[in-house]
Amino acid sequence: MRQTQLSEFFRVTGSPGSVKRETKRKYGHLTPKSTNKFQIKVTPKKTDSPSKMDKKRSSDLSLSQVQKKLRLDPEDSENDSINLTQPYVPMDFDLEKIYREKHFDIEFGSVVMSMCQEVKRLKPSENKHVQQLFSAFYNTLSMPINCAYFTEEELNVLRLMMGLSDDAKILLARLLKWKDSWHRVKKISGMIEVNFTSTSFQELVDKGIFDCDYETDQMSVVLDLLLVDELKSICKRMKVPHTTGKPKMILELLKIDGKKKSMFAGMKTPSAALKKVIEETVGPCVRVSVQTWSLIKRLLTLLYPVQAADESLTDVFRILDEVFHEHRVYPDLPEERYPIFRNRQSLIDYVEAKIALIKITDAIMKKNWDLVRDLGQLAFDKLEPAFKSQTKLDVPSHVRRFDATYIWGKVVWSSVDAFKKEKVEGIATATKFLKALIENKNIIQGKIGRWYGELAMIEMSHNKDLEASVALTNKALTEERLSPVDVAEMLDRARKLVARKTGISLQSKELMKQLIRDREEEFVVVPHEVTVSGTRMDHEFTTGTKSVWRVKNEASTELMSVEMVAMKHYKASGYNCAVHCEGKLPVTLFAVLLWDEIYGISVPGAFVCPYQTAPLDLFGSQFYPNRREAIDQKFSYYEELDADSLSEIMYENFITYREYFSLMSNNLVEDGHDFQDIVRCLGVKAVVGICKLMAKNYCQWSAGFPDLIVWNSGKKKCRVVEVKGPGDSLSVKQKLWIKNLMELGVKTEVCLVKAN
Repeated sequence: MRQTQLSEFFRVTGSPGSVKRETKRKYGHLTPKSTNKFQIKVTPKKTDSPSKMDKKRSSDLSLSQVQKKLRLDPEDSENDSINLTQPYVPMDFDLEKIYREKHFDIEFGSVVMSMCQEVKRLKPSENKHVQQLFSAFYNTLSMPINCAYFTEEELNVLRLMMGLSDDAKILLARLLKWKDSWHRVKKISGMIEVNFTSTSFQELVDKGIFDCDYETDQMSVVLDLLLVDELKSICKRMKVPHTTGKPKMILELLKIDGKKKSMFAGMKTPSAALKKVIEETVGPCVRVSVQTWSLIKRLLTLLYPVQAADESLTDVFRILDEVFHEHRVYPDLPEERYPIFRNRQSLIDYVEAKIALIKITDAIMKKNWDLVRDLGQLAFDKLEPAFKSQTKLDVPSHVRRFDATYIWGKVVWSSVDAFKKEKVEGIATATKFLKALIENKNIIQGKIGRWYGELAMIEMSHNKDLEASVALTNKALTEERLSPVDVAEMLDRARKLVARKTGISLQSKELMKQLIRDREEEFVVVPHEVTVSGTRMDHEFTTGTKSVWRVKNEASTELMSVEMVAMKHYKASGYNCAVHCEGKLPVTLFAVLLWDEIYGISVPGAFVCPYQTAPLDLFGSQFYPNRREAIDQKFSYYEELDADSLSEIMYENFITYREYFSLMSNNLVEDGHDFQDIVRCLGVKAVVGICKLMAKNYCQWSAGFPDLIVWNSGKKKCRVVEVKGPGDSLSVKQKLWIKNLMELGVKTEVCLVKAN
């Protein structure tokens, strides 16, 4: 559909008229109270950590307050002249020097600063989708460091978006939340709560923000826009089967599209005839242009760099909207910001890799293994230049996560299981990928222990090369720095190799036995076990992988989970309170005890946006070293307290901090006094000991904690319980937690629920 046909469509079909909206309220003319955080010079300052989160900085507004108070001052001219004539190129930051010196002080040019000032004069909108989009513009582009990643032409395109008419802004804001594809104009008008004239669409097309010529796209994409009834009608006209499902009808029409020769001279080809029928049926279509998507995705990446692989663009807008309306309140974080991308190209490369990671995560969930393999191969191809050059970004590990090579490495790793499903070529590819990741571990930051474990398993079980598996197991256990969980899993591999009767030499067996003898004592745990009996329901009563049990009471019969069966047993044994906690308990204890150290200390690159539940270095090995002095002082102070004093302090902190969207769980307990009782019953040694584990290796110890904690507040006693049903066994992380809890003096046991 060509551009001229948009206006023709509205002329022929008629338009209900442009949207009429009544202004519900008139805004006061206010400008942000403080602009200190947007200074030209950005220099980190050393500040003492606040003792309480409610000690707000009186000179600054919160992010949501700035957003809510963002208004156009009538004295500001909308036509202020901006000097864009001087030469300008995006910044190229020396990240190695910045993070080595832990100092960032730079002056930005007039092009960047003029953009920062211009975006602050954005008008608010009554439409929530427009407000979300342009709040994102404001919070990104009002910071000079972010503007410096765009070219002058790109900044001008962003200005065009800010200067769109109201209806055009609504269209743009809505379509950015939809699938990145073609959309039929008549369908858009039906789905959005307002009606549009051709002017709004044409404005977006003329400015290059939308595309409208869908004839350049693949025929399969265009056919997918049609409804089933429309496809049937077209199939009838083209004389092909029309009583099948949509996919088969599309295949039949694609066969016609492949016929590019006419039967007689001067006659239309079948392909041309089909295109004419489709064009008449589909009508005008638009889509957000590739260039617009590129700009928006980069802008949102700068605003929200911590987007998870399972979060869509719609999820990002939802999060920003919750922040705007204060339904989601993040902790007060240090304001100092450091660049995390070297330059514009680094940002572009990162966004490309991140999109691939989001796609492969979605494809794995949908079990689209062909797409997973395609993305894995794409990622490997992207990494090969880095393998050859051996170029490594020498910055802290938590900053390297914003390097494209890190993301491509995650994509490659995520694709390995899909390749294993192809027994011959796929196994060879998976082997090649894992070997490349291990050989380039200094360049590709990732899960080195998992890579070794997976490759050792493939060599043993798929390639039947036990000696290769022995070599990998030995190298991993003797040369690499592995987490305790990785060590335990590699020892399990060694035991399996020792058990093999053929395919492995006596020398290799002895080597594996020696490794086991040297390290297995670290993982020996003999927990106390109790057995509880119950009646297990048939499979039709189960939910997913969880078993369902029937328990008879005096007056009725209840159906409950295996954990509830155990809780009922402990209640009868004198523990009147219980919580199904798992990892939520140690994480919450850690957050409450070390809140100031987690959220109040500025570490370069650890906080990259206001929407973080934790500093980024928490998920690596440097969280504790970066805060060693402050954390050790806190531990020393708490170790001198008695259980009652510690529980009182942690109760107050828990009540204060639970309102924030943070590491803390909001549904661990309903009453803060229950949390206080848990702390009192665990005791000082256990609480501080748990937090020490978390501080030194959060990723390992945030999972695997036993299922339950049961307690009696009157008698100040508690037990931590791992519940196991029939056929269930302890994982490595669960064994490690049980071992450490027992060493801390916590009564810890395994409750085995068996069927009658």
